[in-house]
Amino acid sequence: MGLRFTRGQSVMEALHMEIEVLWVVLQSLKFALQSAASGLSIDWELPAGLEAVLLSQPPTVIFNCQRSIVYAQLKGKVDPSLEGVMSLKYSLGEEHVQNSIRFKLQPQKSVR
Repeated sequence: MGLRFTRGQSVMEALHMEIEVLWVVLQSLKFALQSAASGLSIDWELPAGLEAVLLSQPPTVIFNCQRSIVYAQLKGKVDPSLEGVMSLKYSLGEEHVQNSIRFKLQPQKSVR
């Protein structure tokens, strides 16, 4: 790497800067080579008259140890006796994965 020296800058400072840059590059490469979940999609199974509106876009790729939060709002008439299902589908290498969570539509009472 070609670093320019300014007056008063020591060779050790320049070497330290170069090592820090190399470390960041190596960390980025390591991160890029990790397994990644790709082709992410979210599916909803909701009672008639209820829809899920995403308030943020889901990521297209999630790397190992990375987290992501996706916000959604349920709109429509809610029957507290019914349930909904949200499914996250993605590919991990050649494997296709689906994780689902079932939830009650009954709002929880505030504990405040």
